[in-house]
Amino acid sequence: RRMPIVHYSTSVRSSSTIMPTTMRRIVITGGEGQLARAIREVASGTENEYITLSHRDADICNREMMERLVKGGVDIVINCAAYTNVDGAEESVYDAERINTYGVEILALWVASTVF
Repeated sequence: RRMPIVHYSTSVRSSSTIMPTTMRRIVITGGEGQLARAIREVASGTENEYITLSHRDADICNREMMERLVKGGVDIVINCAAYTNVDGAEESVYDAERINTYGVEILALWVASTVF
C-alpha cells in the first residue's frame, strides 16, 4: 500500500492552528449522470484527485478494465453508475440486472482488493 500524500492547511477556526489534510484519489463511476455531476460540482476546489469514468470509459462489470484504467490504486470509489431507464429495464431485464446487480458486485470486489 502506498503512503498517503499529506498536505497542511490553515484551520478555518483559527489561523494559528495547522491541521493536516490528506489528498485522496477518488474514482466516480457513472460520470455523465446527474448524481456524478453534482458530486463533482460540490467537490470542486478540494485538493483531491478525481477520476470520473462514464459508461463510455469503463464497464463496471469488467474488473480487468477497471484495474487497467485506474492504475496505482484508489482511496475512495463513489458508484453513480446505474441503469436508470425504468421503461427500458422492463424490456431489457438482462442489461438492467447486469449493471445494477452484477456490475455493483464486480465493482465492490475490485474496490475491496484495491482500497483495503
